Amino acid sequence: MEQGFRGKSASMQFLLLMLLCATGLLLSLLIGGVAAGFIFNIDRATLQDLMATPQAPEAIEVVKFMQGVFSIGLFLVPALVAARLLSADAGAYLGTDFFPKPPVLLIGLIGLLTLSAAGVSDLLYQAVKSISLPPSWEVYFSRQEEITQRQYTVFLQMPGTLAFLKSFLLMAVLPAVCEETLFRGVLQPIFKKGFRNRHLAIWLTAFCFSLVHANFYAFFSILLLGAVLGYLREWTGSLWVPVLLHLFNNGIIVSAVYFGGVSLDQLNDVSIQNENGWISLGSVMAFVLLLYLIYRAFSKNEEEAGEVA
Repeated sequence: MEQGFRGKSASMQFLLLMLLCATGLLLSLLIGGVAAGFIFNIDRATLQDLMATPQAPEAIEVVKFMQGVFSIGLFLVPALVAARLLSADAGAYLGTDFFPKPPVLLIGLIGLLTLSAAGVSDLLYQAVKSISLPPSWEVYFSRQEEITQRQYTVFLQMPGTLAFLKSFLLMAVLPAVCEETLFRGVLQPIFKKGFRNRHLAIWLTAFCFSLVHANFYAFFSILLLGAVLGYLREWTGSLWVPVLLHLFNNGIIVSAVYFGGVSLDQLNDVSIQNENGWISLGSVMAFVLLLYLIYRAFSKNEEEAGEVA
């Protein structure tokens, strides 16, 4: 059975992955609901009410728990099962069997890349926000963004160290591991096999990645981040590199709120643009330079990198 899946076309492998994700979502709802009932001593109707009002004080822990279950059930488990079905060596297929050397240099470069990418991302966000849209579209997209921001506000309520660790796990660790395992670990190789073009595979995976986040104003920011994550996976052959960048990107936000006392509204209102544009220009230049340095220092040779999985 496993050998049969490995020999299937990319389109069939894609359908298999989507089926696994749909199954994972349904099981997450079922298992998460049952587990939440036992852990928080609530019935199904109460759980539904709490999920409908995530900002209520009594709902926060339940919502965080269910979000964690969804991350694992919708992204991580389907990806691990798919990797096992699509390859005799799941670790090599995913790119989890090694971390590029020297690790200290790479971690430092990824940290700097994260900071510069934040500036570039802000430029794209501000550019999209400045676009004039039809009133009905603007109302809809603004409402969707408000819903997302309310959810983030719930997750970033951290009255103590334990709450910070929970939020860091939920908003930084789990998304980095779970989402990267699915998108860069499985979906990108499937697209690469199907289209036989690594650049198209990277950008198409990034498009799906951004689409899942369902935020119009941040769409191109997330698209760019997804593409960078994809190229890091392609250049180095290791899934741990995009996981690290994803972790840094999300972890900085959580840490800034907890340790710096920065509110989510302040984070959203911060723009790197200044009247002379030097900060923006410096951010873009640093971003491009760091990507080039990582490519030169850690990428596989062009022949190997161009092989189709």
